[in-house]
Amino acid sequence: MENVSRSCANGEELNMVDGDAQVSDGGLVGSTESILAIISNCPLKRIRTCGGTLNPTFCNNVIELVRMYSPAILILTETKASGERAKRIADRLPFDGAIFDNIIGLSGGLWPLWDSSQVDIDEQSSTEQEIHAMVTPKYSSSSWLLFAIYANPRLAERHLLWENLMAVFELHSFPWVIAGDYNEVLIGEDKYGGRPVNINRALRFQDCLDTCRMIDIGFSGTRFT
Repeated sequence: MENVSRSCANGEELNMVDGDAQVSDGGLVGSTESILAIISNCPLKRIRTCGGTLNPTFCNNVIELVRMYSPAILILTETKASGERAKRIADRLPFDGAIFDNIIGLSGGLWPLWDSSQVDIDEQSSTEQEIHAMVTPKYSSSSWLLFAIYANPRLAERHLLWENLMAVFELHSFPWVIAGDYNEVLIGEDKYGGRPVNINRALRFQDCLDTCRMIDIGFSGTRFT
């Protein structure tokens, strides 16, 4: 079992509860089959979806999360749904903004959802593994970048993601949040059981985080899913 959430941010005060977190001058990092509620200057919460958006209890879980924490932005990973099916499910949730990424094979799926009464979100670009958007809170004219991530299970594809993140870091000076599922761990304490951490893979991931100036901000609550 792996520690499911990792988050990073630069330029915003973001707190993370029930997840591993990282902060830099610019990013936030992610979760496996979990929900990240991302709010500038507010708590960051995570709940398990237990089988993705197709689980019968999924919508009720999300509605309860929103009732408790009123998130401005919700990022769903491992949704296992895309296209029209994704839209039908999202229409049952208490958010009026959404971007849907395609699933990767039989897994994956990435949906940033948001409440347009709290934030404006403008999609900038997307790839198979990431969605880039500009976020402007209603209470502020200061915008920041949000990267929603679902890293490919294939190692070679993840390396392309690390390289892209490092390249993007050199191209902007905005506060930057990256959130999602990286399908990678850094140290043995980030996982429970299974194979030992691959040092070379962990060092390559760490190099990406260091280049993007991300720092672990810790978490509270259950460490593993």
